[in-house]
Parts: sequence; structure tokens; C-alpha cells
Amino acid sequence: MPTYTFTGFSPSDLSLPSASEIRLVSTYDSTSAYTFEITDDDATWSGDSASNGTAGDATQQTTIVRDASGAIVESGQSYLEYTKTAQDGYGNSIDIFRVMIGTTTVGYVANGQVVPGNTYDFVQADITPSNEPAYTSIVDQSFDPDAENEMQGTVNGDYQRGYDGNDSLYGRDGDDTLEGWGGVTMSRVGQVTIRSTAGRVMTRSMAVLAMTAYSETAATTACPGMRAMTRCLGV
Repeated sequence: MPTYTFTGFSPSDLSLPSASEIRLVSTYDSTSAYTFEITDDDATWSGDSASNGTAGDATQQTTIVRDASGAIVESGQSYLEYTKTAQDGYGNSIDIFRVMIGTTTVGYVANGQVVPGNTYDFVQADITPSNEPAYTSIVDQSFDPDAENEMQGTVNGDYQRGYDGNDSLYGRDGDDTLEGWGGVTMSRVGQVTIRSTAGRVMTRSMAVLAMTAYSETAATTACPGMRAMTRCLGV
């Protein structure tokens, strides 16, 4: 009988900024995230549409949920309560599934890569036999803040963080907060709040913001490529 293992999210990794929006915490790190081990003889992960709080697959879907240390935080027969189809406003969508054991939410998995700090609009639907996801459609989350990352924002207000490595943060539409720690390229159209490593904040409305190779040491030098701002972060 096959066992499927996925890297996903803890219950606290995802929040609802509003009744129609969902956001992954900006500090998410897949290398220290929850993992889900599901043993099942079926190809799909069922919900509880037949009886609320009880898995539709009455004999399988035995699940172990582990935290970053590998310790078991929950185990038992799981089911998917619902899917939130998260949309970035540019034609891209990801299905995020709520994983339950009994009446307890034990975490979430998704069929695509969720960007930390992004604020997605969502449409929610209960899991029924007609929309049960195949295990092969669910993906491991792979965001590693220590790698070089390119983060594309949504049409809403996002909170993106660049860590070590040369990261590119694209806030796009909405009023966004872009926080740079190492070598970061930032791009934004509209109003943006930028935080340096020292915690200083600058908020501006601008037609173009293109910060290239930001460095805290360049505090007294004009940032190349910037418009409507004359000083680097850290000033």
C-alpha cells in the first residue's frame, strides 16, 4: 500500500486578512515546515461529504503529521475539509486544502507553490467525490529563504521578505511591504512600504520603483534605477 509524503503548512502558517483573502506567513521556510505522511490504497484524498467530521474513505488515509524536528504532532485517519482556490489576480491559481483529523485542523497542503507573504483572493469549495485531489497533484512546498528567490506579488497588499542570497521581490499591484535583508532587487508600481534590515520605514507613491542590488552599506548613495526616491534604504 503506497505512502505519500508532502511538505505543507502548519495551521498557523496561513491566515485570513479578510473574509475573501488568504496569506502565507512571510517567514515560511519549507526546510522547517510540517510534513504529512498518508497511507492509502486509493489514488485520491477524500473529504467528509458523506458524514461531517468522518473521512469518506472509511478504511484508509492513515496519516502522520510531523513538525520541523520530525516529532509527531497528530496522527489518525485524515480527510480534506475544503479547498481554497487562491488567485493572484493575474490568471494564476493554486488550490490549498485543509487537512483534518477528526474535528482538528492539522495543517494544509497545496497543488502549487504558495509565495510567502502574498495575499491571495480565494474561492472556497467543500471536498466531494467529484473534486477529490489525486495524490499525484499535490506538491511539496519548496520555498527556502536561504536560496536566491524571485517572488511575484498579487493584486492585493503583499508582505514580501528577501533573505540571504540575491532575491527579487515584485510587489506588483496593491499596497505592498517589501523587506530586504541581503542583496535584493525590488520592483513595484504604486505605493510601497520598504523596511531595511535596521527596521527603518519609507512609504512613497511612485510610478516606478526599481531598486537594484540593495545594500545597507550604501546608505548615503543614490540607488541606481530608482524614480521618485533619492536615497537608499537605511538612510
